[in-house]
Amino acid sequence: MSTFVDLYTDLLNLGGQDATGDALVMAKNAINRAYRRTLSLSGQVSSQREFSITTVVNTSQYGLGPYIKRILNIDDGANDRQVKQITKADYDGLYPGTSSTGDPFNYYILGVYGVNAQPSSASVLAFVSDLGADDGKVRVSGFVGGVYSHESVTLNGTSTVNTTKSYTTVERITKLQATTTTHTGTVTVKSNSNAVTVAVIPYHLDSASHIWIEFHPKPDTIRTYTVRAEMNKPNMINDADWPDIDEDFHDAILYLAAGEALPAFGNEGLAARMMEDGKDEIEALAGTRVSRNIIRQFVDVTTSAGVGPQRPLISGIDIS
Repeated sequence: MSTFVDLYTDLLNLGGQDATGDALVMAKNAINRAYRRTLSLSGQVSSQREFSITTVVNTSQYGLGPYIKRILNIDDGANDRQVKQITKADYDGLYPGTSSTGDPFNYYILGVYGVNAQPSSASVLAFVSDLGADDGKVRVSGFVGGVYSHESVTLNGTSTVNTTKSYTTVERITKLQATTTTHTGTVTVKSNSNAVTVAVIPYHLDSASHIWIEFHPKPDTIRTYTVRAEMNKPNMINDADWPDIDEDFHDAILYLAAGEALPAFGNEGLAARMMEDGKDEIEALAGTRVSRNIIRQFVDVTTSAGVGPQRPLISGIDIS
């Protein structure tokens, strides 16, 4: 039963390393890679959660939150129904060029973008963190005057900094990591003189990904829908972060991370033993989560080219 700090401290102790410099960075990265591998091998990469989306009048396209991995269903509580998903091909075939409005009854997956809203018109982007210590660089990718462009800005903590270019659409925003700068807060990005919140990048993400959907028809009123979805589980960042798996198997993360990091710390023998222990833990964890199929065997079964007798089966002759 371990927090993030417990896990990477144990790993450093196994390797005889101090919690500083490259060894600390290596230990944290190894723990998170082992965590993701444990989630994947045990089938627990995502969890089911509910989110909400509020429509804007006469706007059909919406970006969902950065945590949503896959939409399960969208519930229209006001009309006691689901908004049904259709394919892009069906949308183009059924509603070409449509401008109809009303309560949406269909949607399709428009794509995946690095923001969950777009500027309402060509605009500079304004960046601000919720922590004064943030001084890292952020890279913007998007279209400026129809040309795909890039630009980097340097955060100034809770003070706003702007891009020099005006973007009509934004494709992705990425935090650039460096040992000499800090990215520990949540970054908010706005456009059009702070009228539109383009993105909110949580502290644990370097670059968010948002599923975008398009409704049909366009909403003609403000509605709030419930989105049931599979949610991505983030990496551990803060010392108090807790691995989102059965706590009896937290050691699996340590064992797998040790198998990766200990050779670099000069202990290949212990690394090999702990990697084997990690694999055993993963198998045990998967066994607690994955239902096993029951295989039934038929005895004394023979095959025949015919289709069998065309009469009722007789007890003692056809069947025992």
